[in-house]
Amino acid sequence: MKLAKRLAELAPGTSKKLVSFGLSGSDANDAIIKFSRGYTGRQYVVSFMGSYHGSTYGSMSLSGTSLNMTRKMGPMLPGIVHVPYPDLYRRLPNESEHDVALRYFDSFKKPFESFLPSDEVACVLIEPIQGDGGLIKPPAEFMHLIYDFCHEHGILFAVDEVNQGLGRTGQMWGIEQFPGIEPDLMSVGNHSLLVCRSVL
Repeated sequence: MKLAKRLAELAPGTSKKLVSFGLSGSDANDAIIKFSRGYTGRQYVVSFMGSYHGSTYGSMSLSGTSLNMTRKMGPMLPGIVHVPYPDLYRRLPNESEHDVALRYFDSFKKPFESFLPSDEVACVLIEPIQGDGGLIKPPAEFMHLIYDFCHEHGILFAVDEVNQGLGRTGQMWGIEQFPGIEPDLMSVGNHSLLVCRSVL
């Protein structure tokens, strides 16, 4: 109980938080799927290419970092859509950070404009800084564009802090590298838990 209280106090943002304990980071990311679907009544979850969220069936379906994770394991969990994660190391010629943010946000929106109804998306799950994908930090503008898009469409904004949380980035949480963002759901390691806003 003391640990849950302390973690709730440390979680980003000012709203009250709830804590759910689990067995692993994979378990926490499975919980993000279940909690977001249960709360919203929506089926789809958006994740990012290059992401690593774990090796249970649900978290493996969310991951997008290695063909060896999914080879001969499919079909994967339905309702998971992967979109590109911005990489400032691989810019187009003369491309500014602002340009990168807008280009990748445009890629993020393409599924919503063609086959993915926003009113059927439960959550967007993102690593604030990709770990296994190469320690990649996205432009702050991109993170805020995703956050605002989620709020505009009633989609929960979830962050995976298993690799980059608990002080590893110089802040308590990786998402605190992007001031002004309060996630609705957050997975944390080691013997994992899920912290979420109590409005859920």
